[in-house]
Amino acid sequence: MLNLSGKTSIITGASSGIGKATAILFSKLGSNLVVLGRDEKGLDDTLSKCQSNVIKVVGDITDNEVRSQLIESCIAKFGKLTTLVNNAAIFKLSGIMNTDQSCSSSRYFSSLSTIKSSQVKT
Repeated sequence: MLNLSGKTSIITGASSGIGKATAILFSKLGSNLVVLGRDEKGLDDTLSKCQSNVIKVVGDITDNEVRSQLIESCIAKFGKLTTLVNNAAIFKLSGIMNTDQSCSSSRYFSSLSTIKSSQVKT
């Protein structure tokens, strides 16, 4: 089985669904975690199921300050970032012609900004 001991992972969208399941799995595999989500109760539930060092950041990935806090808290606590699971998303059931591009675009570009911000030298 994969061993993530000594690794440090940020997982966005960790308060439910795939992000939550990924956080729990990475924790079982030994990774230090920084989890991000908008739902604090959901994040607390995720943390209760994790077995490793975990930092919780509550907020929206589209917020520049939240993205900065995410990276800074990771480096301050663990000294490095080895893995970024950019899972934060929003699902809106709608036809392609009715899709609000502003919502999709802001999440898309926020994800890219998170990736760019995570490229720090340790």
